[in-house]
Amino acid sequence: MHALHALRSALKYSQTRRTAPRAEPLENQLEVRQMMDANYISERLGSMRQEISDLRVTTARYWSKDHHTALEKSAFALRKGRLLEIKREVSDMMKRCA
Repeated sequence: MHALHALRSALKYSQTRRTAPRAEPLENQLEVRQMMDANYISERLGSMRQEISDLRVTTARYWSKDHHTALEKSAFALRKGRLLEIKREVSDMMKRCA
């Protein structure tokens, strides 16, 4: 119900607005986009660092045991795959930034 009210209010505002939004110069648009990209990259790298840290802790627990169940082995394989995905993602980010 609340979402419907918000949607109606937004629609009413857009219908009553008569002036076109002011266009920003191209240079400003590029700067804003680069800042947004830099912020996204920074946040994404921080998130990946935390994930890698969590994976290290879990993997250290795995290697501290002598014997592993099938489930533990499967989870280890998934963690290993995730680390490879992170490595590829960082590589792609570096290519785009270069």
